[in-house]
Amino acid sequence: MALASAVTFSTSLPVAQDQILVRFNFQPSFSTRQQNSFQFPMSIGYGFSAKLGLFASLSQGFTAVDTVTATGNARPLNGGFGDVGLYGRYTLFKIDSPNSTFRITPLAGAFLPSGNNAFTFAGRLQGKSLQTGSGTVDPYTGVAVGFSSKRWSANFDTTYRLNPLTKTNFSPGSELRADGQVEFKIYPVQLPEEGLPNQWQVSFETNAFFNQRDHLAGIVNPNSGGKLLRESVLLELGSLRWQWGGGIQLPMLQDLNGTGRTRLKVGYLFFFEYYLSVPGRSTRKHRG
Repeated sequence: MALASAVTFSTSLPVAQDQILVRFNFQPSFSTRQQNSFQFPMSIGYGFSAKLGLFASLSQGFTAVDTVTATGNARPLNGGFGDVGLYGRYTLFKIDSPNSTFRITPLAGAFLPSGNNAFTFAGRLQGKSLQTGSGTVDPYTGVAVGFSSKRWSANFDTTYRLNPLTKTNFSPGSELRADGQVEFKIYPVQLPEEGLPNQWQVSFETNAFFNQRDHLAGIVNPNSGGKLLRESVLLELGSLRWQWGGGIQLPMLQDLNGTGRTRLKVGYLFFFEYYLSVPGRSTRKHRG
């Protein structure tokens, strides 16, 4: 059975050596000012070795939001591909026992500026909700901790994304983030002594964001940045090779700088992930 992983953050994705994981997500969310967002992020992981995992996060989607213009209200929409995240995760410390595992895994990488940070509407450069990228190479680092047993598991991480300031177009503020997840296997109630049955699981996830202020053409945007806390509950079905599930995300704290800010009302989370085994490097070398 694949180890448990969180849906709202990707740093806990488990990959064994010479294994590929692909996760597809669909994340619609609805906020004040009639901001409707439909995102389709994708995560890919590869077990380069027993300790080193390599990961890529691909983002795409679109957002529409009510906006005040000189002639009245309008509803601009923007979307497309976002920035691509690449990082490596190394198992620095582990404890394995017959019934549980524990991991501490530092990670480091960067987000590449494949998205757009120059979207304008009615002659005005738009803010974060309507941009798909940062316009810069953004260093990314953090640490993830995971524990898994037969009946329940937990994952935590703390990450930091440094967004360098640009003098033109839009620049998002740097982000410090902390996440946590606890997952329980709820069915079957009695696990068999042998074999790997399909299992139903419920996952409770928490995401805290600490965002610095954004910049528009090098000028600080006072209506940006702040603190966010979100809670999610998901129901999942997992097997040896795949998992799928869905749930709901609700805001618990939205301490945002400035006035008239857009606030999340509700979000939904759906995902499907699949595990693939690839021939090991040692096996290919022996056959060659």
